[in-house]
Amino acid sequence: MADLSVKAENFDLVLKAEEQLLNLGIFPGGAGSTVSGATSGTFLADMPSGVIVGELVYISGVSVAGVYQVDKIDISDFSKLPAVGVVITKATSTQGSIQWLGEVQSVFTGMTPGKIQFASASGGITETPPSTAGEHIQKIGVALDAGVLLLAPNFTLIKRA
Repeated sequence: MADLSVKAENFDLVLKAEEQLLNLGIFPGGAGSTVSGATSGTFLADMPSGVIVGELVYISGVSVAGVYQVDKIDISDFSKLPAVGVVITKATSTQGSIQWLGEVQSVFTGMTPGKIQFASASGGITETPPSTAGEHIQKIGVALDAGVLLLAPNFTLIKRA
């Protein structure tokens, strides 16, 4: 029964994240829709060449020909938040796929199953909420196992005093 409880909570996280993205108007087509040539859960984006697989990104500009513009988050700079997803592949040095919801596999390692994952100062994820004054805390998802993240970004940001 404990496994069923965890799965129910994870499902609730996914629904809340999807609702938040739709409410923000980032993905107006809704669940299962096509966004920039990708299905629900991922989208194609342009980004600076320094952004790498496994980094969290925010929407940095208007879409160009249906392709979103993203850049690496900075938890100490409110204008570079919230994280809306994680880079899961790079087709070129400046274009890749962003996953914004669901199970992220083969990108992260060393997570503790069941632990909440937060945006980190390095632009990735951490199990410890940021503790430095001026940094913003954002929940990103929950580890399903050491290498699988249930991505469900929460757009409520808390600034450390």
